Amino acid sequence: MIMKRKIRFICLYFFIPLLVIYACTTKTENNGSNSKTIAEKKNDEKFDKKENEHDAQFVVDNVSNMYDEIRLSELAEEHTSDAQIRKVAKDVRTRYGELLTELKKYASSKAISVPTGESQKEKSKIEKLVNDKSFDKDWSAEIRDLNKQTIDNFEKGSTELSDDDLKGWVTASLPEIRKSHDKIMACNNRLK
Repeated sequence: MIMKRKIRFICLYFFIPLLVIYACTTKTENNGSNSKTIAEKKNDEKFDKKENEHDAQFVVDNVSNMYDEIRLSELAEEHTSDAQIRKVAKDVRTRYGELLTELKKYASSKAISVPTGESQKEKSKIEKLVNDKSFDKDWSAEIRDLNKQTIDNFEKGSTELSDDDLKGWVTASLPEIRKSHDKIMACNNRLK
């Protein structure tokens, strides 16, 4: 009887709080405010060679950008009354959703840790955009800048990446990204 009490006492006051702390820490790590930073740290630990780490960083940066662009597109579909913006946003969401799926599949095959959602910086911008009176114009400028950054990353990656599979995918994906950029720029120019 005394032994059962001791076991209960140990479980209640030692193991259960440890399990709760572990569960909260794991949840925070996985859904935390900056999953990009977490992915970068995990990749730093995994990859010894500089070129592998460079390729992993490329993947992390672009997965993060794609999440940001997809979330911005969803936001526009929800908040704009402009038919052209809604059409461009749907196109970007669809196209980048496909690219994100392919890039995450590549990352998984190479054991590269990737972010799980949009960046904290983008979340802050989204909060401001939702309440902005000039939503369409500001949204267009934000998606233009993000898309330009993605194009720049892909152009640089098409020459600097060491993994031939990744380099080939980047080169093949660039025309699709540029098509989206052309639509974004047309929309942006119309709103100026």
